[in-house]
Amino acid sequence: MKNNTQFQQDDICGEDGSIIRSFPLDKTQNNTQMLQVFPLREGLLTLEAHNYQLRHDIRISHDIDFPPALIFYACLSGEWQIQYPKKIKRIGKGDCGAEIIRNGVVQSTQISSRRPTRVFCVNLAQSLFFELTGKKEDDVLDLLTFSKKRGAGGRQTRDLDTAMAICAHQVLSAAENYPSDTLFLEAKALELVSLQIKKLEIISKKNTDPAPFLRTDADKVILAADILKKEMDGPPGGMILSKRVGLNYNKMLLGFKKILGMTPVEYLRSVRLQKACDCIRSGEMNVTQAAFNVGYSSLSHFTKAFYREFGMNPKKCAPKKGRKT
Repeated sequence: MKNNTQFQQDDICGEDGSIIRSFPLDKTQNNTQMLQVFPLREGLLTLEAHNYQLRHDIRISHDIDFPPALIFYACLSGEWQIQYPKKIKRIGKGDCGAEIIRNGVVQSTQISSRRPTRVFCVNLAQSLFFELTGKKEDDVLDLLTFSKKRGAGGRQTRDLDTAMAICAHQVLSAAENYPSDTLFLEAKALELVSLQIKKLEIISKKNTDPAPFLRTDADKVILAADILKKEMDGPPGGMILSKRVGLNYNKMLLGFKKILGMTPVEYLRSVRLQKACDCIRSGEMNVTQAAFNVGYSSLSHFTKAFYREFGMNPKKCAPKKGRKT
């Protein structure tokens, strides 16, 4: 970018966590605060409140080694580019996520002046994170989709939900107006961590506590099964079927397994084979006619499916007398 100003890490972060003053501040924006760093638990938990408008873009070089840590962030506005050895991560309005940082892997951070920067970051030592959550390192690596051989990375979503947005607003406001209220700031820092972990667990399908299956859900599953039975000649797809009965697709699949012991596809195959069996047994159709009538284009495939379903060859269903051939 043009007109970049480059800063060393020591230029922006005082050891005492005080407000930095070396950014090119845009005084027309009524800025009263810059970056505030709150070392809430020495060496274990740090909160950063970014709330400023720059006159021009800056690039911060990180020449120091960061100790291993987890970083959680929520961006209300602004544009960042974080340079890693082999990639660039872009963070903008509505982004939230988590990073795992190992020694020396962050090369630089570039901050744009095009929009006001309002970002809330929590730097949490791995030891404290494991103590608070009961998780192990492998759990974290799996949650953030890392390989143990990689130095850094993370998972980012462009879906800053209401709870995290409120949390970020509260932190930025408290940092500006009540910077000495470290108890409140620490509570909000841990709240962001908790909200972000829950979000990532859902995204990673790690949430092992499924929503309760209600009686109304069961009624909808029965309705879905009835639709498949009535419309077996031209059945709706799974997503369309779930919408027709007003049930979440995944919950519908769960309901079929729970109530009927099979998936919708397996149920459809079963009712088709039952219809074929009834047609053969009544003498209305012979085996070949029944197979094609329920959608089978291969007689051998129909015979195998029929045997798996009823444990016998379809010819044995035909009446002994008056059988059509």
